[in-house]
Amino acid sequence: MDKNRLLSLLDGLDQYVKELQQHIPSKFEEYSKNLEKRRFCERTLQLSIETCIDISHLLLKEMKLGLPADL
Repeated sequence: MDKNRLLSLLDGLDQYVKELQQHIPSKFEEYSKNLEKRRFCERTLQLSIETCIDISHLLLKEMKLGLPADL
């Protein structure tokens, strides 16, 4: 398994979560009125989700799990 790649992805995910925690507004009104903050939160969340998908792909590949038999 490419442990360095996995650790790098996990470190990146941890950083995104920390950034979101620092910048997330306390009230929805603040979020909806502040376009810059909203874009930051949405983009950082998007990057977090993409990183989770990358981690999943890496694990599936390394564990040779393949596609599920039943959908």
